[in-house]
Amino acid sequence: MGAWGHTVFEDDEGLDWFDEFCDGGQQLQELEEAFAEVNFNSEDLIEYEYCIAALVAAEIIAAAGGNRGETYPDADYFEPDEESGHQVTAPDWTTIKGYIHPGLIVSAQTAIDKVASDERSELKELWEESEFYEEWKAYLSDLKKRLAGGVV
Repeated sequence: MGAWGHTVFEDDEGLDWFDEFCDGGQQLQELEEAFAEVNFNSEDLIEYEYCIAALVAAEIIAAAGGNRGETYPDADYFEPDEESGHQVTAPDWTTIKGYIHPGLIVSAQTAIDKVASDERSELKELWEESEFYEEWKAYLSDLKKRLAGGVV
């Protein structure tokens, strides 16, 4: 069954990106690339996948700073799957915290702004057509506050 809601952890693409980050070595470069795909995109469209990746990367940074969102995966998420036996690797907060610097937070906040307001944002376009557009915008505002440690 697919996930759907106004946060990135209620989105299948978001959960897939999170799992790949967690299981793939949890490298700073992945976070930076997620933001760059949005912030430096010169295409006619900032694709859905890039928007989602940037938001998940921002969620990871916020969580590393102690500001997890309501839908951030809980401890049960990192338990072995009953059917496949696969176990998503839990984030290494010590390592991730070591990656965080002011420029990375600014890059994350810039990406959130572009996802939320750039006319080329495919994710924004999809949410504008939804009855939950205001909830999505409130979620993005909350994410920016959590990145800034609660102060924007």
